[in-house]
Amino acid sequence: MVGTQTSVTDRYATMLFARFYAELAGNAHVDVVQALSDARRAVQESLVAAADPMRHRLAGMDEWGVVTLLTGGPQVSMIDPVAPPIAAPVVRPAGWGRCSPGRWVSSWAEGVATGAAGDP
Repeated sequence: MVGTQTSVTDRYATMLFARFYAELAGNAHVDVVQALSDARRAVQESLVAAADPMRHRLAGMDEWGVVTLLTGGPQVSMIDPVAPPIAAPVVRPAGWGRCSPGRWVSSWAEGVATGAAGDP
């Protein structure tokens, strides 16, 4: 679980979590602890190097120091490599399978034209 020891600015939180979640999404075998550490470091470095005075002031707030990760160990993987894969459920709209989608749409369109259409 990622948390903070105190409040942080919206700008910092947005920058940090955009970078953190991009790292998690880009690599199934990423170490979560390392990904958060890298994101904190990269955001702080970009704020320090920024020409924009607002970002430079954010760097001086040292918000990187209040972000914490609560884990059960020193390394946390997103995916357990020995766990069996779980099949994703297939979600279909109500009424799916009564007829092909194209036929259903054209039947509905005919109903609209004749004034006899129900909800799609």
